[in-house]
Amino acid sequence: MEGPWNLIATALVINFIMVRVVTKILKKPTGIGLIDDTILYLNTQDGFLLNSSLVLALVIFLADYWLAPESSEVIESMSPKV
Repeated sequence: MEGPWNLIATALVINFIMVRVVTKILKKPTGIGLIDDTILYLNTQDGFLLNSSLVLALVIFLADYWLAPESSEVIESMSPKV
């Protein structure tokens, strides 16, 4: 099993960038409730970056593990019959 390691690594990098960089850039409230709530949530996650990264990696790994047999069946059914 190759595993979804490239997906996990990419998601962890994106999570790190969102938590660290976006919260540093957008410090002032925008007046848009959804964006302000998201920034507030990301600011909260800054103290729990390791925990949120581990949960994110686990969710991606389990989702890939759960969907892997189904996705291989779909790929096989789409391949040309020779």
